[in-house]
Amino acid sequence: MQKLPFTKDFNKLFIAYCSMLLLAIIAAVLTAVAEGLAFNGRIMLDIVFLRDMANRPTLVFLGVFSLVPWLISIVFFCMMLYRLWELVPRQSRRYEPGHMVAFIFIPLFNLYWIFVAVLGCGKAYNKLFDYTKLNLGIWALIYCIAQCFAWVGPIRDFAWMVAELLCAIWLYQMKNAAIILQQRVLNGKPEYLGEQQ
Repeated sequence: MQKLPFTKDFNKLFIAYCSMLLLAIIAAVLTAVAEGLAFNGRIMLDIVFLRDMANRPTLVFLGVFSLVPWLISIVFFCMMLYRLWELVPRQSRRYEPGHMVAFIFIPLFNLYWIFVAVLGCGKAYNKLFDYTKLNLGIWALIYCIAQCFAWVGPIRDFAWMVAELLCAIWLYQMKNAAIILQQRVLNGKPEYLGEQQ
């Protein structure tokens, strides 16, 4: 079986994404534990927490340590989402891959657009071939809903961790679907090629 260039590059992106995500989750858990110890287990409002956190350099370090890998993981996620949309034929998508990724960065609009970009990608792959073994649309929908709950105050941190873990599962399944899609192209089915035509 011929090794696909997409597979090698996407595997590197996926491993980098998962590594950064794991670092961010570990740091977020350490921050929560340190916050609980620093404030005697009380749940603090963000403004009070930020004011008191300035006096606690360990919490500041842990907060920054969880933020940096999370931001890097967002970059890797966007690169993978772009690559996945590139494989979808033009007639099967409404927007270009660049638009699918760029609109995620518009504040508040991104709560809607994450459904269009991520759920739409899963549905597009389901339509391209009968890939009913793993329903990519359902995993994408669960991820998008969890991502919206990541904005809700009391459950924000837990919902964020669940959303990111679901995203890693969805990306892994999408990677497998994309490999099958590219393999079909190599076997002489150009209707599955997308951008590469």
